[in-house]
Amino acid sequence: MFKQILKKKILSIIEAWNDRDIYAISFLINFDEELSLPSFTVLYNTEAECEADSEFDEERWNIAFWDDDREEVIIDSYKKNELADLLMNWYKEKGIEKIGYEDEAEMYDDEMEYIGKGPNGYWELASLLSEIAREIHSEEPKFKDIPIIINDYEYSWYTYDFTKSANPDGQAKIFLEAYKVLF
Repeated sequence: MFKQILKKKILSIIEAWNDRDIYAISFLINFDEELSLPSFTVLYNTEAECEADSEFDEERWNIAFWDDDREEVIIDSYKKNELADLLMNWYKEKGIEKIGYEDEAEMYDDEMEYIGKGPNGYWELASLLSEIAREIHSEEPKFKDIPIIINDYEYSWYTYDFTKSANPDGQAKIFLEAYKVLF
């Protein structure tokens, strides 16, 4: 049930976009460390916004440079938010506990490289969003060829894998090549 409601909300947002030169969509997941709740935002960028940038420029792929046309889908607050409530129930059904907690002992390898899977709940939400992105590619002709990037603000190592999975027909090929250099 949660998946269908979330997908419907995402589709209502992206189908309302009128820009014809959208080249990338971001499914941004962020965890508020104080609240231990995730937020999920959908945003996009257009060719007009980065016409002087090459295919591999950071300005093209880093959402920090994108316009601020962001649609919050799940809000990370304790205010009444139907989708946040449904997400928390979904976590409970999946047996996911301590949402937002990340065990520091499992975060870094011996060389202090980050190897964690994000805060509890991130991996599962990103997996679900990757699945929804694949469905959008196969069901919505308008978005069939537009890469959907699954990311956090840091572009953690696992966002590469989720983005690759979300774009099974190579829609994110250029982003994935740029990722190896930029992030």
